[in-house]
Amino acid sequence: ASGMFKIESSYSEEDIIKAKENGTLEKLITPIDELFPNYPKIRLNEKQAQLVKNGVRIKFDTVLGKKYRLYDNFENFIAISESKDGVLVLKKSFWD
Repeated sequence: ASGMFKIESSYSEEDIIKAKENGTLEKLITPIDELFPNYPKIRLNEKQAQLVKNGVRIKFDTVLGKKYRLYDNFENFIAISESKDGVLVLKKSFWD
């Protein structure tokens, strides 16, 4: 095991090739936000999500120094942010 990954839940090369041929490859991929299960989820409204995407720090009632998973108003995972002085500071973005 390596962190949350276990050999029992891995896929063989044959499995991956078969999934690609069947058009089901995406089902084998772990969504990126699942790699941060200990970071609480914050759902932003449309305006807040746009501000975050533009690099603006937004005020939010959070725990100082804690990291959060941010989602837009369509439930798309967009970023990891850290709480500093009452605002969310962007640490890593995941939008296109």
